[in-house]
Amino acid sequence: MKIFKRNGNYFFDFSFTINGIKKRYRRQGGKTRKEAEYAASKLKAELEEKRRLLSQGIVPPEKKSNMLFSEFAEKKFLPLDDIKGRREKTKMSHLTSIKHLNRFFGQKYLSQITKEDIDQYIKERKNERVKGSTNRSIARPVSNATINRELTCLNQILRLAMKYGYIQKNPASEIEKLKESPRWTILKDDEARRLIDAASPHLRPILKLLLFTGMRRNEALKLVWAFPDYMRKTYQNEKEACSILDLNQALIYIPKELAKNHKARIVPLSQSLVEMFNEMRNGAKPGSRVFNISDIKRSFKTASKRAGLSNIRIHDLRHTCASRMIEVGINVVDVCELLGHSDLKITMKYCHPSIDNKRQAVERLSMIYDGSRNKVDISAPQPSFNQDVNYCKYWN
Repeated sequence: MKIFKRNGNYFFDFSFTINGIKKRYRRQGGKTRKEAEYAASKLKAELEEKRRLLSQGIVPPEKKSNMLFSEFAEKKFLPLDDIKGRREKTKMSHLTSIKHLNRFFGQKYLSQITKEDIDQYIKERKNERVKGSTNRSIARPVSNATINRELTCLNQILRLAMKYGYIQKNPASEIEKLKESPRWTILKDDEARRLIDAASPHLRPILKLLLFTGMRRNEALKLVWAFPDYMRKTYQNEKEACSILDLNQALIYIPKELAKNHKARIVPLSQSLVEMFNEMRNGAKPGSRVFNISDIKRSFKTASKRAGLSNIRIHDLRHTCASRMIEVGINVVDVCELLGHSDLKITMKYCHPSIDNKRQAVERLSMIYDGSRNKVDISAPQPSFNQDVNYCKYWN
């Protein structure tokens, strides 16, 4: 067997005979001699197995020709984003992840990628530094969350390669994710009030909607006034989809094309929000935008600064809403449906057990087992600040 280097890559060259037919195998093996030797030995082992099966009269299953990781990611994996109707944000995330993955795995064949390679990739990424989004002059380490997103993308690509028959096993399936520090913040009640008070007039109703319903920013900014048969309307993609504000039924309808989990949902409105939107309408035409603004990043940052709040994000309003709903006794399944979570586990992270709640639970069970079941009030605890389910009046 011959190992040689050409254009920065190592190749292997050997001949192998099966059933009296001699065939030459000359292929790229990797960036190092060791990788080329490993690839050659793996191919030889496969050929030996094929020769053994043929000698026993067994026809081995056809195996697809090998493919470079970069080629498979571009030609097989990325086209599925459009076929499956994935969100634009997901598509951009895949493109960014593959850009970094290609630097390490791009010139490797799918069958060459090992767990050791993936561990080495994690190590190298952790040693890299990137420029910050706010201060470009300051370089910071690549976050664990970023590396985890890339590992998720790698796992999806290799899982698809295994499904299509290019590899027999997915080496990324058993790789442990890195620990992430939670980025989200739960606003205290006085902080939420200060934020609303500090907001400009055009921003204030948007903040109230996000805080009181837990809607996502994109869902709120694409809100339009209700039009006939709005629930039957279909959209080609996420870009043209809109959420619908129906004041007659006191609800917001979010179509599946706009929802992150691709499931349509209904968000009920409290009386406080209905009154707020009635004041805003002023004869607006059905189908027209409720908020005539495309983004609120800058105005939100200004309001946060005025309120004396630092390091908070717009998405933290959604986290705050979810946490408060759990605290006031709203059923966790209802919260999951209201927020449009794809899995109940996502909602469960807002459930923080307290000693008072646990004491109340054991006291109720004690009364039941003592024969006093009829005397036990097992209804959900009522909100301590107004019956309004989304606590709108609490912050008004």
